Amino acid sequence: MITRLSLKYLFLLLLQSSFVFSQQIIGLWNFENGTQLPTIGNGTISLVGGVRAEWGRSGVQPGIALPEGREETIDLRTGTGFQTLNYPAQGTNPKTAGVQIRMNTTGYKHILLSADVRQGGTSANKLMLQYTVDGVTWEKAITYTTNDNDSWYLRNFNFKNIPGANNNPLFAIRFVTNF
Repeated sequence: MITRLSLKYLFLLLLQSSFVFSQQIIGLWNFENGTQLPTIGNGTISLVGGVRAEWGRSGVQPGIALPEGREETIDLRTGTGFQTLNYPAQGTNPKTAGVQIRMNTTGYKHILLSADVRQGGTSANKLMLQYTVDGVTWEKAITYTTNDNDSWYLRNFNFKNIPGANNNPLFAIRFVTNF
C-alpha cells in the first residue's frame, strides 16, 4: 500500500518576547527550489521510517479543498510540492514514519508552527505532530484527524506551553502517521 502525504508550505514562526507584535520566520520551506533546504532561515528536513519523497506539482486539483484561510493562487495551483510515500500499511508501525524537521531555536521563544498538509486518498486518517527537546525522545504535541482525504489542511501548533522548545539547539518536530 502506498500512503501519500504532501507538504506545500512548511514554516516555523517565532514571536520574540521583546517584540510582542513582531514575528520572525526562522525556517520556511516552499519547496519551489526542488530541494529539502529551507527557502528562508535554518533547519533540516529528513524522512523517517522508510518513507521516500517525490517532487511534483502541489496539485491543488479542481474539487480539492484549500486549507482554511488560504485563497486560491497560481502558486497553489502550479507550485511544487514535497510528496512523501511508502508509509507502513494500516495498523502496522504507528507513529514511526513521516517527515522530521530539526530546527535550532537558540535565541527564540514562543514558537509557532504552521504547515499546509494534504493527506492523499490512501493516507492514514491520523497525523501526529511530535516534538523533541533533547534530540532523542519524542513527545506527542497533537493528533490531527480527518476523514476527508485529498484535501489541504492548514495545521497550526503553538509551543508556548512547552518551555523546552525555546532557545534550544536540539529542538525538532515531526509529522508521523498514526492509526
